[in-house]
Order: sequence, then structure tokens, then C-alpha cells
Amino acid sequence: MQKLFFDTNIVIDFLNEVLDKAINSNFKDFEDALQYYSAIASGCDLIITRNEKDFKDALIPVLNSENYLKLLKQYL
Repeated sequence: MQKLFFDTNIVIDFLNEVLDKAINSNFKDFEDALQYYSAIASGCDLIITRNEKDFKDALIPVLNSENYLKLLKQYL
């Protein structure tokens, strides 16, 4: 199970830069800011979340799980 997790997910360390950007960001929710700047720092292609509206100024695509699965089906 642990191997499957690490084969399908990226785990990164929080860097001071990520924390600094999150603290000084315009995000209303600090957790969203941490998720966003961690995704950017680790080179993620997109963010999957239930609250897409909180990421309106994101530089990478932000999808809910339903839309992500629809997109994924196009490539399978």
C-alpha cells in the first residue's frame, strides 16, 4: 500500500519560501495558500479540490474531482 501511495503521489517538504509566499499571499484561507504554493514549488500540473473558486488567480489548472476524472478519461 505504501509503495502505491508513493508511486501515485508526490510528497514534498515545506520550504521557507513556500511558507513565506503563503503568509504574504492574497488567499483568504491559509491552507489553500499552502496547497497552492506547494503545488507550484513541486512542479504540479494541476490542483484537485472541492473549492475551485478559492484558486481563481492560479497559474496552473484547478479542477474539482469530477472534472478531473472527465479529463483523465480523455487520455485513457
